[in-house]
Amino acid sequence: MIDRFTIQTDHYQFFLEDSLAAVETPDLWDADALRAMVGVADGLIAVGTVRYGGETHVVVEVRTDSPPLDRDVWDQIVGVQPRYGEF
Repeated sequence: MIDRFTIQTDHYQFFLEDSLAAVETPDLWDADALRAMVGVADGLIAVGTVRYGGETHVVVEVRTDSPPLDRDVWDQIVGVQPRYGEF
């Protein structure tokens, strides 16, 4: 499944989250998450951006297998495994 969105980022981040997620988002941003620009918690994926706010184009691809990597097409590629939830 591939979905494309144009979203408004806020404070250098946006979230993909389950409607039942109850996560304190500051707790996500440890040194590893800051380097990767992605944090994962139960029911939540936090994505770091280089914009404080404004329009951002996002492609979300959900797969059960590893995709072929074409690094010339994307600005950044990050693989994450959600812990639970419906995203």
